[in-house]
Amino acid sequence: MKTVVRILVLLLAVAMLVTCFAACNKNNKNNNNNKKPIGGNTTNNTTDLGYEMPDKVDLDGYTYRAYVRSNASTGDPFADGNPAFYCEDFWINPEEGEPEDALAFAVYHRNQDIEYDYNVNIRQIPQTINMVQELARYIQNGDAFDLTIILAKSAASAATQNLLSELKGLSDLDLTHEAFDQNSIKELSMGGKLYYLSGDMNISTLDTVAPTVINLDRYEQYAEAIVEEFDGDQLYADIYNVVRAGKWTMDTLLKIAEKASVDADTADGVLGSNPSDEIGYFQYNGSAVYYFYGAGGRITKINDEGSPEFVIKEMQDLYDYLFDKFHPSTRTTAKYPNGFSGDRKTHFIMNADTLFTDMTLWDVRKTLYSQTTFNYGLLPNPVKEAGDDYNSVVYFYNTVHLWAIPNNVEDMETAQLMFNVMAAYSNIKREGSTMDGYYTRTLSFTIAPDPNAREVMDIIKNSTVYDIALLYDWGGWATELAELWHRRDTNNHGSLVTLLPTAQEQLEDTIEQFKNPSELGE
Repeated sequence: MKTVVRILVLLLAVAMLVTCFAACNKNNKNNNNNKKPIGGNTTNNTTDLGYEMPDKVDLDGYTYRAYVRSNASTGDPFADGNPAFYCEDFWINPEEGEPEDALAFAVYHRNQDIEYDYNVNIRQIPQTINMVQELARYIQNGDAFDLTIILAKSAASAATQNLLSELKGLSDLDLTHEAFDQNSIKELSMGGKLYYLSGDMNISTLDTVAPTVINLDRYEQYAEAIVEEFDGDQLYADIYNVVRAGKWTMDTLLKIAEKASVDADTADGVLGSNPSDEIGYFQYNGSAVYYFYGAGGRITKINDEGSPEFVIKEMQDLYDYLFDKFHPSTRTTAKYPNGFSGDRKTHFIMNADTLFTDMTLWDVRKTLYSQTTFNYGLLPNPVKEAGDDYNSVVYFYNTVHLWAIPNNVEDMETAQLMFNVMAAYSNIKREGSTMDGYYTRTLSFTIAPDPNAREVMDIIKNSTVYDIALLYDWGGWATELAELWHRRDTNNHGSLVTLLPTAQEQLEDTIEQFKNPSELGE
């Protein structure tokens, strides 16, 4: 009997202690010292998972608020970017239920897992006006956020206006985690400072990569003639073998494109003007940026001091090469049609009369996949010389959004923890993660389902290049590259280094602003 009584008393004491601890924690939910590990295993290391996860911590219902770029349009192209290209990888309203789209499904369940594992509520506050102005207004009014996912051009401006936290100085932010794109951390830093980055939690960097897209049915049609063009080399019967062999060059593209072009009405001298024409290559007007970086070009590189320095003076030959090979006024081969998205869609997708074209992965998954009626494939950007490394540039013009922590966080420890958590739970190695939903289940399984295209996708993902000069456009070279093939009739730019003195001054000013941002919102 005494034993039973003792047990009952002990159980009552334990219950009272649990109640007390719960009440104490509830009353101190914003006190970082009261955050406690949950989930049993507090190490969560790579032993069982194959990738690293942060320790699980009970945040006691904390509301994790993120100011996120929406598709709201203010009428300012610079501020809005492309309104259709909004952040779709952070939050799905749980009240709308489980979505069917693979990426949305992954976002939904990633957030559900995080909310359960960390006892936290994830909420999104969408952009409605100019993002920098609105973020400044929020901060000045004392309205705090733990995260912002911001248009890259806006991030560039916000960083120098003291609106974003400097990330390298945050002791609890694990920037070494494999889910963060280490290229973005290295190449988006200046003067030892970092205000924004990318990684597996942010699909938009990959979405703006623009590989070559090929009509495989049309290539098969011309395969025999193509092999003959390359002296009977059977390697060229399969375009993916050409890629594997490192022989996917710009010369190869143009040589094949010329062989696959048929001008049914030579009198008009315009390939693509007749419905019976067959087009070897449709040139997207903005693709010079991708070809420049695909061939190893750079405007800046990061020096030993961790700051960008200009290498554009070494790129004059590449610039002239691109102009001579691809500009409509200088081509000695077939005069390929060029234009923007509408014309490209008409020729490559609707008419299916084109062998090669240039297209972002966003366009591939949003338009090409849903509307095409033929077999297509993905290739890296062609290189200049056989054997060169393939490169895929992240182009910031009006689409990429980056991840940052605003400069008005009330609980910085939680903001850092959740930044780590969002990245780790998005890790491509984690089955069901957002990058898994985007890269594996959307791109590899669906958009590019053949094994060859999946192999190319790995090449693309592992070769991303960030050049901060594309973000700030010092010297105007980013604009020059974007307009290289459609704004001038001749190569009348002259020497690229003539812009260097002005650009160097602009670069130094930006580095100084990075080191010493202006007063809040100025």
